[in-house]
Amino acid sequence: MHKKMHRIRCIILLLYTLGIHAQPPLTVTYSPQNTCALAGSSVLLTCSYTLPQNYYFGAGYWYKTDGQKHVTLVKASETRVKYDYNSPECSVMINNLIPSDSGVYEYRIMAPSFTYLQGKYGVTLSVTDLHVLLTAGTVTEGGNVTLTCDTNCKQKADIIFIWYKNTQPTRHRAINNTLHLNPVSSEDAGSYSCAFRGHEQHRSPDTALDVRYAPRNTAVLVDHHGEIVLGESVNLTCRSDANPPVHTYTWYRKMGTQISLLGGGQSYVVANISYETSGLYYCVAQNSVGEQHSAAVSVPIAGQGWAKYVAIRILIVVALLLLPYLLCLRCKSSAPQKTGSTTISQQEADSSPVYNNIVTSDPL
Repeated sequence: MHKKMHRIRCIILLLYTLGIHAQPPLTVTYSPQNTCALAGSSVLLTCSYTLPQNYYFGAGYWYKTDGQKHVTLVKASETRVKYDYNSPECSVMINNLIPSDSGVYEYRIMAPSFTYLQGKYGVTLSVTDLHVLLTAGTVTEGGNVTLTCDTNCKQKADIIFIWYKNTQPTRHRAINNTLHLNPVSSEDAGSYSCAFRGHEQHRSPDTALDVRYAPRNTAVLVDHHGEIVLGESVNLTCRSDANPPVHTYTWYRKMGTQISLLGGGQSYVVANISYETSGLYYCVAQNSVGEQHSAAVSVPIAGQGWAKYVAIRILIVVALLLLPYLLCLRCKSSAPQKTGSTTISQQEADSSPVYNNIVTSDPL
């Protein structure tokens, strides 16, 4: 008999726990009825209730359903879930939220004599992770890309999103949960994440944006110390900044208006230097986006400068030596022709009429 009564009591308790024993309804108001929280954060669920007439509070419990009528008791703990069964205060704090905490939470009261009271509705909790979605993970400089801070929260209009690039707030202006980059610059490349304002410590995982661009800052480096003498070799290196990296380097030599193709590779060796190998050298760096020419550099040979200096001095000395002779010629060409002038004067004198030998006679 005693075992039978104990079994009946257990069945009754089970029925009360499952909430299927017919009891007066408990009027419970949850505010808000839907709430969204980030994984890893904390949330406080609160409600208010009105007991039916002739009932008073005995103990309060929170239950959770996953939407498929699986009801479980929310057990209080010292760290994650905090509420007092014996307190009439209708609230529960859940810390360090995980996705499985999502569900509908209901507050139920156990009145004296094992009377079990519950409301009709509960509060819906959505625990969400944040992650960044990109229209394209790789974009060419000058193009455009849109980043979206994705979340399962439905009330997105009430949420202010904050964007980060390489853990620092981005300079770009966001619209709701999207970030538009147009046009894209190589400076926009990096790792992006997002967060809710007020929950900045719970940012989304980083998502990388790769920006491709043609070679730039292409230059030739001359690997040689001191003066270059005849017969030596000099190593030339082509350096360039590009994404993706440069896949083809081409070398050229320019002499006057003539351009010669020398070969490929990031480095080029000018072997057995002579006056015939002199000229201007430059490289062309190329990747899948474009190409760029470097500035041309010369490979001077020791003594070339002195030879030019000596040649110039010789020309100056020759010019100085020739200058008096040239001036003398100029003076001679501009002097008057005296012999010719004297002859002409004499001729003019001889051409005058002579009247001394004319004899005049008196008229008869």
